[in-house]
Amino acid sequence: MVRVLPVKAGLVAIDGNPLFGGLTGRLDGLENCAPALLRRIQHHIKFRNPDASKRRELFALHLPNPDRVKADYAVLSELSKGLSGGDILNICVNAIHAGSTDPNPERWMVTQGMLEREIAKTKKAKAEHAGERAGQKRRKIGFCVG
Repeated sequence: MVRVLPVKAGLVAIDGNPLFGGLTGRLDGLENCAPALLRRIQHHIKFRNPDASKRRELFALHLPNPDRVKADYAVLSELSKGLSGGDILNICVNAIHAGSTDPNPERWMVTQGMLEREIAKTKKAKAEHAGERAGQKRRKIGFCVG
């Protein structure tokens, strides 16, 4: 998906030149994309997934009330290997929602089990989306060809 932003917005500049358009979404390897598309993209910015220490920090950041969280961030960090920062945010939000269903707010709690289930669901959804289930060919999306 190509999203064009108005130049006057001045949101981002690279080397003093305003960035007025960009490609959003995930590209599974730029080598699979049409050369004609790649020629039109002047700057390629790669965002890497967070390492173990950053994943641990992200869990602590997105679960800000330690009195209401019973979880081992080091274990969660290892279980969430390969996930993005946005994935970790969604995992935390979903676990907070699951832990806050009791009518009495004093009983609201996020547990290790809730977070582990959300991590497993996220990994499963990502694998299915990428077509990585038993023997399936990876699905190409967007402008990719091949």
